[in-house]
This record gives sequence, structure tokens and C-alpha cells, in this order.
Amino acid sequence: MPGVPGGPCYTAHPGLGAGPGHRRGHARVEQRSGDTIAAHLLDAINDPATARLLAVERGVLAQLKGTCQTACSVHAHYTDKPHRIRVDAAVFHPSHGDAIRVAATGPADDLGGLVENVTQLLHGEGVERLLPR
Repeated sequence: MPGVPGGPCYTAHPGLGAGPGHRRGHARVEQRSGDTIAAHLLDAINDPATARLLAVERGVLAQLKGTCQTACSVHAHYTDKPHRIRVDAAVFHPSHGDAIRVAATGPADDLGGLVENVTQLLHGEGVERLLPR
């Protein structure tokens, strides 16, 4: 993710500080590119398994072209760690009770395929009618 406009380049650590199976307190930290001391310290506490789950959750929102105005919930978790991931997703109408809920499970080594599967299921249920225009 880019850093401050006009500032130095940064590297994101999306799974930072979250231990296996526990993402409630995750943090996203960026570091200046070329800062090898910070990179070493951050790599020591980054959890790649959690980073994969966050990538799936964010990927679904990105595929929906969601924003902070999108009423949705996406939760990814391992069903057979580290081999399989289940994704539960729901999109809600912002002002009334209409909602679409889907779930899919897929291999943890194909995050893009899992994101695509979930978004196809949502589109198949007519998610467009619930998304902000």
C-alpha cells in the first residue's frame, strides 16, 4: 500500500501482531522501504497465516468495489489449517432488512480463486441491488 503522497515508499504488514487463530486485535503497520532494521523487527511478529485470511476478506470487498459505505461482513477462517479456508460473507441493504449471505470453502493456496468464488456466489444472488450506487 502506498505511503504518504510525496513521501517515502512503504511496505504493509497486514497480519502484524495477530497470533494464529486470533485476529481481533490485528494491526496494520507500514515501514519505510529500505529500513532493514524495521523490516527485521516486523517480520519477527508478522503472522503469515493471518495475513492470508485478511487478504481474502479484503479481496472480497475489493471485488465488490466496496467502500466504507458498503454494509457487508466477510469473515475468513481456517477449517483445516493451513490447507483450507472457509469464507462467510454477507451484504446488507443499508436501510432495510434485505441481505444476501453466502459461504464457500477452498484451498488456502488459491486465495484469488476463493475470492472469485465468493464474489460469484454473491453476484449470483443479485448483490448489485444492495450495493451503493
